[in-house]
Amino acid sequence: MALLRFFSPLRCSAALLLFLASAGVAGADVFTIRGIEVDATGEDVIAAKDAAIRQGQGEALERLWDRLVRAEDRAAVPPVLAGDIERFVQNFSVSGEKTSDVRYIADMTVQFAAQPVRDHLRFAGVPFVDKPAPTAVVLPIYVDAGGEQLWQSGNPWLDAWVSSFTQDSLSPIIAPLGDLADMSLIDAERAAAGDRFAIQAFAEHYGVENAIVTRASMAGDQSIEISFQEVGTPERAGRFTMTQGADETSEELLLRAVIETQSRLEQAWRQANTVRFDQQSQLVALVPLRGLDDWIAIQNDLGAIPAVASTRLLSMTREAAVVDLAYYGPSEQLAAFFRQRRLSIRPIDFVSDPETARLLARRSTLPTWQIGRL
Repeated sequence: MALLRFFSPLRCSAALLLFLASAGVAGADVFTIRGIEVDATGEDVIAAKDAAIRQGQGEALERLWDRLVRAEDRAAVPPVLAGDIERFVQNFSVSGEKTSDVRYIADMTVQFAAQPVRDHLRFAGVPFVDKPAPTAVVLPIYVDAGGEQLWQSGNPWLDAWVSSFTQDSLSPIIAPLGDLADMSLIDAERAAAGDRFAIQAFAEHYGVENAIVTRASMAGDQSIEISFQEVGTPERAGRFTMTQGADETSEELLLRAVIETQSRLEQAWRQANTVRFDQQSQLVALVPLRGLDDWIAIQNDLGAIPAVASTRLLSMTREAAVVDLAYYGPSEQLAAFFRQRRLSIRPIDFVSDPETARLLARRSTLPTWQIGRL
């Protein structure tokens, strides 16, 4: 029976780990690099450990630049001398230690201090992104001669996503449990058709706002076509084909396709959200309010937008606030950041309130905009 697959101890435990890890991934710290394998020797084990830690911190910093900076800007990142790396490090931890008299082996996690990293890139004029994409749950549809599969027994595309789960990503993704609750919420037909209502209900079931519908279709004996479409904000999409290597199994091909899909999602997020800190502009914004809680929520949202450099309150009434807002990059990118926070920002030419109108008139050298909830 198809249901038997969901009660396999391996399948259930792996999916449960993914589900429990999703809470941590949702708040993923882009400044933390995990999975650094260090191996060093020295005069004694203490010297070997010191060398391994320096090695791990250096490798982690290089991986951090790769994460935050687009490929076309990567060469512009100024090198950091080995003796200066520690000033970027907030803390680190090791696990799986193995030692001898002169050798040290371990797995290392390095958490970098955000501000020194940002300052290093900004001072060099290197654009970067330092916010992760919203966590998304994946809906992996597998297409073969038998048609479209989602929850059916033997969906290798779903198994590949479960097997390749990684906590460390600029675009965190969780795989579904594939249990009865999932089956009741959506099937392959509705997922493939882009049924937004069903897909959003499925995402909410996992405590996230976004879902990624991805299809793996066999294209001959040795290649596979992959497509992905995000439902939510942002809406990333793509399509590519992969060919099976000479000594590669179909399972290994699918695992490689998962890694490539994740990489393309990260690239799309990095490309759309990289902020140019050498380009700064300013505007005056009118923020309609329903109460103090609304203003606090808006402030929190503005603080979470990487393109917002600063905000200064100019005036406030019970109905509205007027703020002076400085931001990096073009206004079109600022509007995209606002949509990600479910906020709207649009130019305004007329304000009905006389006091507000006079204030905006005094600031007439700057463009005037309105901020609100979508």
